[in-house]
Amino acid sequence: MKIRTVSFEKLTSFGNYENETIGVGATIDEDETPEEALKGAISFVEAQVEKRAEMRGEVSSLRLELWALNNKKSDLRREIQELREAFEENRDMMERFGIYWIPDIPF
Repeated sequence: MKIRTVSFEKLTSFGNYENETIGVGATIDEDETPEEALKGAISFVEAQVEKRAEMRGEVSSLRLELWALNNKKSDLRREIQELREAFEENRDMMERFGIYWIPDIPF
């Protein structure tokens, strides 16, 4: 029997009911043994699994950063609203005393 191809797959479980399979099939070269071809396939798949793990880590970090930025945005919007209300109260109080101010604040 002559082996002409080899293949290798690796299933990775992420612990949250999510799985991913990465695999490769390779044709054995004339000057290559099946074992050498399989070692090459395994090395290739392992490198791809590692890259995917790094990418998943980066995505998780970016999601956390996005969450923090959205919280900060909400806080800043709330602060802006409070400052607008305080400004309007002070402006109204000044007008009651006959002090009129033409604001150069564009809101």
